[in-house]
Amino acid sequence: MSINSTDVNLAHNTATVTFNFSEAPTSFVLVDTSVAGCSLSNLKKVSATQYTAMFTAAANTSTSAASVSVVAGSWQENNGNAGTGGSTTFTVER
Repeated sequence: MSINSTDVNLAHNTATVTFNFSEAPTSFVLVDTSVAGCSLSNLKKVSATQYTAMFTAAANTSTSAASVSVVAGSWQENNGNAGTGGSTTFTVER
């Protein structure tokens, strides 16, 4: 996962999160993710192996508490194998 901004702050609290998969998922939806200190919305399929979503930091997020995770086994690869998980933590500047 990656985020398109190195300066997410409480005044400018949104950014695009990119999810890159090594194999195309048969289905990937927001409930396949877990978040802390933020919310995700507007999930879009960009290509067979790439999705984006809007990251919005919560109003009272401390500077290193925002995180986004893909829950292991919540999605499947195109070949039927259970998908792996992954996570990243974002810094939200005050």
